[in-house]
Amino acid sequence: MNENNNLKLNKINWKFNNPHRSILMHHFKYLKLENLSDLLDFVLKGNLDKPFKRPSLYSGKEGYVREFNFGKKQKSEIIKCLNYFFPEKQINLNDESIWYKSDNLINY
Repeated sequence: MNENNNLKLNKINWKFNNPHRSILMHHFKYLKLENLSDLLDFVLKGNLDKPFKRPSLYSGKEGYVREFNFGKKQKSEIIKCLNYFFPEKQINLNDESIWYKSDNLINY
């Protein structure tokens, strides 16, 4: 068994600032993703692009559940992480999701 399978998601240094890292961790918690192997299975099943429901933390309403999606930056960081720990899988995003790698960006 690969030692990466048991690596906890909250032990990874995700490339986000603290509020965005917290949002990502809450997504993982409500999707019941604890280990890197759980995340790999989740992505390989095609669930990364599907919306999911979880309680809204900042709604002010008790028990308020709303629909969430992983953002483009979150998806790209998840894929980078999985490709780092599981290089044999070679997971890719759709070209349309890689918004920051465009060659024709306009400077301002």
